Amino acid sequence: MNATLRTLIVGLLVSMTALADNRLPSTDGPGGLPANVRPPQLEGVGIDERLGRPIDLSLTFIAENGYPVALSEYFHQGRPVILNLVYYNCPMLCTLVLNGQTEALRAIPWTPGKEYEVVTVSIDPRESFDVSRKKKAIYMGSFDRPAPGWHFLVDHDGNAKKLAEMAGFHYRYDPRIEQYAHPAAIMFATNVMRAGGLLTVALIAFFLIRMFRADRKRSEALKEGLAKEGLA
Repeated sequence: MNATLRTLIVGLLVSMTALADNRLPSTDGPGGLPANVRPPQLEGVGIDERLGRPIDLSLTFIAENGYPVALSEYFHQGRPVILNLVYYNCPMLCTLVLNGQTEALRAIPWTPGKEYEVVTVSIDPRESFDVSRKKKAIYMGSFDRPAPGWHFLVDHDGNAKKLAEMAGFHYRYDPRIEQYAHPAAIMFATNVMRAGGLLTVALIAFFLIRMFRADRKRSEALKEGLAKEGLA
């Protein structure tokens, strides 16, 4: 198998960067930051589109069973991949992303592990495979049917940061609150073979239609939640 895979970033689930904390400097009142000035906690945080850029499939992570596994194990020729970069103990935004993704994938007639794969990777090197195993159990329980191709991984040897940089996903750690400022994104990847490309286009179409058509209630709930956290 080829050691690289072309990444296709089709957009953001939430077109914003976020810090899961409500203590960002206010833009209101004396001493507040101007509306057009980004808080220092969010400097360098965001998404760079890197369409068609390769990612290194030899990078290893720790699987839910506690053993190292290379990314290449989850990338099969002709089968598109949904890639999430999150952290499992995120107090808000990552859970919203995963919940929305689960809802959308549940409505798609395809099965993770058959027509496509889902790879969710924690960006927090402090999280263990025990955390990812519990997180997987939660989402498999709500998926309503077997999803053998949805994998929940944790960092190994700093490879989560390397993968994030390759994908253009930029985040930073805030030691004051022991949380991450990070963007919210769902990325699609394909090996650029003809079959894989067609399947990826179909999967994206299924996914986006489900995510953004007739989901206004969930979108409004998301906006309200972000507003309460001072992130919208």
